[in-house]
Order: sequence, then structure tokens, then C-alpha cells
Amino acid sequence: MLSWIPIYIAPLVGGVLSGGFIYLGLREIEGSGISKAIELTHDPGELHMRTVLTKMVATSVSIGSGNPVGREGPAVLIGAAIGNYIGRKLGYRDASHLRTFLMMGSAACTAGIYGAPLGGALFATEAPYKSDANPVDPSGNEERAS
Repeated sequence: MLSWIPIYIAPLVGGVLSGGFIYLGLREIEGSGISKAIELTHDPGELHMRTVLTKMVATSVSIGSGNPVGREGPAVLIGAAIGNYIGRKLGYRDASHLRTFLMMGSAACTAGIYGAPLGGALFATEAPYKSDANPVDPSGNEERAS
């Protein structure tokens, strides 16, 4: 039915729609999702359920239209948001508790994408603390590599 439309139009339309979400002020869906989930691990209070909905729609449009994007990054952010939401609904307000729910959600989505539950758990516990692997001197200051 639509065979007369050139094949390059679908990714173009998908990119415009996904870019439109970001342009309209939904900056929380910008990027792959993993970096945003790591950032939000340190301040879980900023994560909203609209993140889940807009990230799902934007990713679905991008992938469905043939754009070369991965599903892992958005899944991590969506899982983190769902974990945060569940933690809040269960009555947790402390950042350390919400961080745990956030990491459980991202682990579940990572495990689902790769079919590797242990890998998802290891990723979720390691990823938010990459910067903690930097050497620290006894005074508490981070040493910078030259």
C-alpha cells in the first residue's frame, strides 16, 4: 500500500518525532538512558513516571522506524524509573532505599534484554559506581590520572 514511499523516509520521520519529544522539553529522555539512570542513582527524587512513558514512546518510534538505536539504554532507564515508582508506592522516601529499587529495576530490564539474570544484577550494582573505582588518597581527595 505504501510501497511508493522511499525507504529512507521512515527513519527520517522517526528521528523527527523522537527529536520533537526532546525539543518540547522532555530532556530527561535525551541520550541512551544508561547515563541518565546512573545520574539519577545519585538523586532518585528527580525520576518521574513521565520518563517511562516518553522514553517508551520515543524508543518505540525510533526502533520501529528503522533508526540504528539500541534497546538496552532505554530499558535500563525505564526499569530504573519503574523500580523508583514501586519503591515510592511501598512508602520508601530515603534516597538509599530508592536507589536500591532503582538498581533492582534496571537489573531486571538488563537481565530481560540479554536473558542473563546474573549479568543484569552485576551490571546494575556496578554501573552507578564507576567513578568510585578512581584511586583516593588518604585525605579523601580523588587522584586524577595524568
